[in-house]
Amino acid sequence: MNLLGAEHITPSDAVWLTKYAVRTGAMGPDRAMAAVRDYVAAFLETNLRHRSWNDPLLIGPSLNYPDAAVTIQMQSLCGEAVRGK
Repeated sequence: MNLLGAEHITPSDAVWLTKYAVRTGAMGPDRAMAAVRDYVAAFLETNLRHRSWNDPLLIGPSLNYPDAAVTIQMQSLCGEAVRGK
């Protein structure tokens, strides 16, 4: 998961604990925390419950989180968010 403009530490408790000390990009801390929570839940649901990869968050851009993108192993995690599968 790549949050455009966010620091590497964003998907951690640091955002919740320090709220405005961590750069979270245009999403802001509350939306960034919600995005991390939703993407992690989708990933765990898919992998731990052996569900197919059909969760909208995992297969393409999200209208709820336009500054977030799922990256695959072959895509760069640096720079701008990589949109798509």
